[in-house]
Amino acid sequence: MMPLSKIAHRTLFIMSRTVYMTCCCGCCSALRPRYKRLVDNIFPASPQDGLVKSNMEKLTFYSLSSPEKLDRIGEYLFQKASGISIGGDMVSGNKK
Repeated sequence: MMPLSKIAHRTLFIMSRTVYMTCCCGCCSALRPRYKRLVDNIFPASPQDGLVKSNMEKLTFYSLSSPEKLDRIGEYLFQKASGISIGGDMVSGNKK
């Protein structure tokens, strides 16, 4: 019989593939689209630190390499910068 912790983790993993939830260990964050991870990495945990230039360069390179995703990248970047709520989660980069 499988331990309850493994069952719970696998259930969360299956759920994360459809709604992009993250589990407590962070292993499910790799399931998010790459452009979202790149945009998220631009914004530091502390807003006083400013934007992360090296991660901005990675996003720029990705955008140039995948021009078909520019609409999605721009929309998500706008939502992230303005702190608009997506599916009940704040996109503002503030982590608990």
